[in-house]
Amino acid sequence: MTESPERNAGLTADFTISREEGVALMRARDYGRAAEAFARALLAAPDHASTKLSLGIALQGARRHHEALQHFAGVGAGTPNRAAATLHAAYSHLAIGDALAARHAAGEALALTPRVAAAHCAAGQAELRLGRAEAAETAFLAALEIDPSSIESWTFLASARTLAGDSNGCERALKRALRLNPAHAQAGAALAALRARRPRELRLYCPTNPHIALGMAVDYLTRKATFAKLPFGEWGRTLAHQVGRGHQLFAVDSSGKVHGFLGWALTRETLAREWMAGLKGLSDEECRDGDSVIINGFAADSQPALNALVEEMRRRFAGKTALYFKRFYRDGRSRPMRLPVNAFVGRHLERAIKFTGRVDGTSAEPTA
Repeated sequence: MTESPERNAGLTADFTISREEGVALMRARDYGRAAEAFARALLAAPDHASTKLSLGIALQGARRHHEALQHFAGVGAGTPNRAAATLHAAYSHLAIGDALAARHAAGEALALTPRVAAAHCAAGQAELRLGRAEAAETAFLAALEIDPSSIESWTFLASARTLAGDSNGCERALKRALRLNPAHAQAGAALAALRARRPRELRLYCPTNPHIALGMAVDYLTRKATFAKLPFGEWGRTLAHQVGRGHQLFAVDSSGKVHGFLGWALTRETLAREWMAGLKGLSDEECRDGDSVIINGFAADSQPALNALVEEMRRRFAGKTALYFKRFYRDGRSRPMRLPVNAFVGRHLERAIKFTGRVDGTSAEPTA
């Protein structure tokens, strides 16, 4: 908060005494008296940009945000203090509930100093207030790339993911915040509330016995309209080969009840494209390995089951090239789809397999 000797040259003793008093009071967090001291300094040097900024910060600390904004605005463009003034202005706008003005001020701060984590965090908070979950998440991730130790950014990232319906991502962000500070009250309370809202804890389960896995898959999937309409002989062979390879997962609760199912095949991209175009079915041997993933069985009964399965797909298939599946609709229509893995990470698959009360997700034409 101090000016260089050259910039302070010619200033009065009253200015210097008042300014130094303000700095000392700010360090003691006596913001009201600090604001009075900086105001006296400005009377002696009305155009002193650094003191305008200091007075604004003191008023901000005293929660006098409308007054603070007037002094931040007085720090002119092109001065060394302009970036700090616009950043502090963003936080005062947030405090008084003006998200649009906060976004504008944060944007100006980022244009001047793009590598300041607090500016990205302020922009994210503004986007969050405006209900723009994806933009908010992007801003908080940018802040964390610069400063991974920011508990504030981790907790706000959790809020953005909650707004987007990503409860698993929210939980991960809160856990990171608590890893940095296990006693952080806000993150701890948010994590407890998140877990309390979940109707039951689900886990992903892959039976080691293929006969048990096949029985569970048949029992669960034949209750779904999409799968019940498929010819059982061919579809049964598909499931048998699938569970034999271990290419399936169930979302189950503590009682063992199945709430969701995921089945897949790994193959080469050329074969996956032929399968998607309906040119051929694939043998069991053609479904054991490759750079492409065919999702040939997906169903979920609840949003937590859907989230758990999609999150596991993001993790498990991150190194693959693309995912192929056929979206079946309740009116009998079907739509073949291909998603590059980088698009899949952006939650496009979750949108494609949209939860609408019950998911009869994807299924494949009978294949291996």
